[in-house]
Amino acid sequence: MTRADAPRVLVVDDDVSVGRSCEKILARQGHHVRTVTTGHQALQSLEQEPFDLVVTDLKMAEMGGKELVARAIHTLSPRRHERFFAVDCGTLSVNLLESELFGHVKGSFTGAVVDKRGIFESANRGTVFLDEICNVDVEVQSKLLRFIQEREFVPVGGTDTRHVDVRLVFATSRDLERMVREGTFREDLYYRLYVFPIYLPPLRERRKDIPLLACHLLARARERTGKHIERLSEDALHLLEQFDWPGNVRQLDATAERAAIACDGDVIEPRHLRRTITRQTLPADLIIPRTNRDFLAMKRRLREQAVADLEREFVLEALQRNRWNVTHAAAEVGIPASQLPDADAQTRHQGTTRRPA
Repeated sequence: MTRADAPRVLVVDDDVSVGRSCEKILARQGHHVRTVTTGHQALQSLEQEPFDLVVTDLKMAEMGGKELVARAIHTLSPRRHERFFAVDCGTLSVNLLESELFGHVKGSFTGAVVDKRGIFESANRGTVFLDEICNVDVEVQSKLLRFIQEREFVPVGGTDTRHVDVRLVFATSRDLERMVREGTFREDLYYRLYVFPIYLPPLRERRKDIPLLACHLLARARERTGKHIERLSEDALHLLEQFDWPGNVRQLDATAERAAIACDGDVIEPRHLRRTITRQTLPADLIIPRTNRDFLAMKRRLREQAVADLEREFVLEALQRNRWNVTHAAAEVGIPASQLPDADAQTRHQGTTRRPA
């Protein structure tokens, strides 16, 4: 193998010293190596040139964001024209997860009335993202280990071995090393998964990313709602940056969609955001009155505004819980659908129609 034919490796690690150590080892083996830290540098590198291998392990990231990174790795790789699958290992039972990943043959279990291709087979030459790998049962872990090592598997209830070429990306919100010590995660699988850890920080630790993410998620919300919203105001962006986002990207995504629905103009203002985000008890531009008459008038206006805000929150919460179905939302809160305040205004851009109660 000539130097020109040497594999190109991108090492992504937020610990520069670890990344450099990996770079030295791979360089001694004749690889072309580039080392970057987490974030946009990795994506820029993938955009600029193709890499045969991306050394990365999305370890201990909180909710949301992990799939965005996994999709970016897929989209900016030579596999981008093939399929991408995301699997949340924490939401499927043992039998169902095994069937989803490896497929099954007819009659292998109750309800298996036809043969089914698994995700690994369907994703051949593409990418599979396994989120919350920490929740995989030990029984499935053994089959997963063999698949990672050999890139081959046997469908549930089958006898024929099948081979596929799949890029695997794993993520976990729990400490796998600790799980190994506790005996709840296979040690050999752990070392197969663990290359170099990347800590994907929660949003509260990378606040500078929030405006960019918010604008991207607003664009998606604009497509879903069909509303012509141009942007978020500077005040709204500032509030989003200051919020801690315990639900991370998923919560930010829901907030963007909710704000788009509540928005009555072409710019999202602080009043379109949840009160838990704005944390304001009084308007920012409030001028304190100088007379009792002005004070009473202002108190009346603030009370009316508070009631209107509460009413809007009440309607939006009910609609969101019921996937924007007016009839279901009205039934849940216990009032006729025709009396649900501003229900039509909140749902007309969701394509929701009233159904007979």
